[in-house]
Amino acid sequence: MAYTRKVKVNGFILSFGRMFDGSLGVYINFEDEATKEPINNQDLKFFQSLKELSEISEELDAVYQMHGFEHYHLQGHGWHSLIRYHDFASQERYKKMAVLVLSSKIADEEDKKTAQTIIDVLSGNYKFPPPPEKSPEEKAKAAFDRKRDKLKLKIVVERGYKCDNCEHSVENSLCIIRKDEKIHNYEIENLVLRCRSCTSKIRAKDKASAAK
Repeated sequence: MAYTRKVKVNGFILSFGRMFDGSLGVYINFEDEATKEPINNQDLKFFQSLKELSEISEELDAVYQMHGFEHYHLQGHGWHSLIRYHDFASQERYKKMAVLVLSSKIADEEDKKTAQTIIDVLSGNYKFPPPPEKSPEEKAKAAFDRKRDKLKLKIVVERGYKCDNCEHSVENSLCIIRKDEKIHNYEIENLVLRCRSCTSKIRAKDKASAAK
């Protein structure tokens, strides 16, 4: 059993988690005094708690999956990906899990917060935070990417289709780079066509010089 969750049932702290075959199971630590005592005393209340836990497997599965939901189900892409990247069947399954968790007696506040967010996103009631402000460098790079092809054509017309370093023209190997990468601008006077071979050699030389 990889990851386990602890829940309180009838006063007993019990653990459950995903087994290696994918199913859910109850984990019993026989070395734990709080577990050994009711087992040795054949406490019917303890065994009833285990029975109750085994009878709510669907609820347990929903509570279990709330932990790390964004990481495992949204893969860290944020809540917008719940709508963008998951089909209707998946969204309905997540919504069903969320409803179960909100009415669960064993879910904690963090579980219920995640469940409520799922419902809000899928119902269109979630207010997404504004995107982070881009730096001047990021804005300049985005503007450059939008007009890259036009800039390349302009450079070819003005200077010819050749590497600015070796002056060779190799089809599909010439790309636009900044003459001085330390200067954070993408204006045409700081852009050149350069082949991949020269680009690699110049960058390696710059790194070697910087290391000295």
